[in-house]
Amino acid sequence: MVGWPDSVVLWTRFTPQDNSTDQQVQWHMSTAANFTPSEAQVQGTASASPGADFTVKVDVGSLQPATRYFYYFTSGNYSSLLGTTRTAPAENAVATLRFAQMSCASWRWGYFNVYNMTSRVRDLDFIVFLGDWIYEYGNDEYPAAGKGVSGRAPLEPPTELATLADYRTRHRLFHTDPALVEMMRRAPIIAVWDDHDVAADNAWQNGSANPVDSVAYANRRCNGVQVMLEERVTARAEQYNYSTDPYMQISQLRSDFASSAKANVTWQVLGNTVVMGPLNTPDVESAVQDQGFLARSLLDGILSVATSDLLEVVPASFGDSARVLVGTGRYHDPVIVDGWSGYQYERSQVLDILSSSATNPVVLSGDIHNAFVWRLTPDNATEPVAVEFTTASVTAPGVDLLAQKLPGDANQLLQVAERGLHISNNASMHFSNIRDRGAVYHTVSPSSWHADFSFVATAQQPISSFQCQAAFQLSPGAAGTVANASCTPRNQLFYDLYGAGDGQYYVACTTGHQPDILPYSAAAKPARHNRQ
Repeated sequence: MVGWPDSVVLWTRFTPQDNSTDQQVQWHMSTAANFTPSEAQVQGTASASPGADFTVKVDVGSLQPATRYFYYFTSGNYSSLLGTTRTAPAENAVATLRFAQMSCASWRWGYFNVYNMTSRVRDLDFIVFLGDWIYEYGNDEYPAAGKGVSGRAPLEPPTELATLADYRTRHRLFHTDPALVEMMRRAPIIAVWDDHDVAADNAWQNGSANPVDSVAYANRRCNGVQVMLEERVTARAEQYNYSTDPYMQISQLRSDFASSAKANVTWQVLGNTVVMGPLNTPDVESAVQDQGFLARSLLDGILSVATSDLLEVVPASFGDSARVLVGTGRYHDPVIVDGWSGYQYERSQVLDILSSSATNPVVLSGDIHNAFVWRLTPDNATEPVAVEFTTASVTAPGVDLLAQKLPGDANQLLQVAERGLHISNNASMHFSNIRDRGAVYHTVSPSSWHADFSFVATAQQPISSFQCQAAFQLSPGAAGTVANASCTPRNQLFYDLYGAGDGQYYVACTTGHQPDILPYSAAAKPARHNRQ
């Protein structure tokens, strides 16, 4: 399997007493979970500088393949929490990997119970985060002022993000969340950014949907990108850079997938931030009739609502009335035209690569806040060429919020919307969940791909139950074909932390602040919170 079997990148952020000069931080690694600095198998010193907001990245080499390592950072009498990571399998080794897929975490929309659920996943090798790690909004939008989840620590800064200090402050706020800290402690994260991370809603080359007049868009975007580079692991020189030629992505993707297939690698995986499936607007009229509900009263309720009342979830470009939504559903028009559905030629290029250059292509996506499984079929073909797994959001709402804002029973409206989605996307959509927040946990080997779609009961409370609701299986040699499967047994997917079969399956997420560096006595082994 292609990767870096002999190295990993470690990350931390140090909070110094003197923030005007560079600070030295020591790092320590071992295959043992409980070790002092003198017992470390690998260690060294790194610099934390104010120019990078005292974030630290260490590229550690000469490690053993497919091996779990534990690590922590120290400075004087202080130590970080214990982290754990795992090197990739040796090239061409037969191995089973388990990774998490998630996206879209808004502070004011809810608690990070999905992160707590992910911290409980057994044998988790890494996490793929497909954009919107933070949101740039201030306290007065998305959600509107006074509409955020109760009990959360105040949003910092309270205004829309624009300056370098703004983005850094927002990221620091997220790192005070214990659920996020625990998840990052337990597994490495492969993260890509999306519009809310580095600029603003629906950002494009020269602007966005929510500009900040005091900061030029180009400067705002650079500020967001700089902080994402500081906060995420991006130390590899081998990463691609398309800044000079964005169209190079197509040739690079074709070359990489062809090389992978030629090397007899089983799966070729494309992770991207937006849904590649068609995602046509729900055919509400047909769904109402199909579900046997009172068509006239339900449609009248939907049509009576102005789109301006729904702007937290419905783009203003949809028009002045919800009537437009019903109309686009009637003709099965795309929901979001600034995604792949609005770039049909480019989408066809990617699907052609999946069809001609890959043997078993799998697409991972996020952004839409709801969970889906798609069969991807090129426009000129009759058979699907790849399967796409779309994760639900961590907290940001989806169609469920729209249903709550419409007149009538929300559950009934969601049934109509879900049925309407399957009518509009009949040839492509295999599964949907438009109600819940969650993640997808993939268990992958050369002989099979198993995806557990798992969800929390709520993101509106700091305590939530969670469970796998649906699972799907892919088999090599059957590109584009997906089969329903049984969820991985709970005791094989999640740790039992509380005994007696883990009883209520509750997971808590509090809001207290935690320091970046915790007290440490050099005379004793660091206190650890390792649950493995």
